[in-house]
Amino acid sequence: MGEKTAHARREGVRAMGPCDIAQAALFADILTAEVATLRAQVRKAEKRWDDRRDRGQRDVDTPASLVRLREQLNEAKRLSALLRKLPTQ
Repeated sequence: MGEKTAHARREGVRAMGPCDIAQAALFADILTAEVATLRAQVRKAEKRWDDRRDRGQRDVDTPASLVRLREQLNEAKRLSALLRKLPTQ
């Protein structure tokens, strides 16, 4: 038994095999596309909100939908960063 495998078993974590690595890479690609989509949606929502504020000062609070989009973007970026830390081979 290799040292990594023994350490993983002690920690209760299963060592990653080739299928796990391939699946993580696929998920990373999906997340990259999701991050790009969410960035575009955030920019669009921010533009709409800026336009509304320019027309009148009633909308001073950040819209809940924009807050949710930003949270989703941050979560997707966080997950993407974690996946980049995984082994690639």
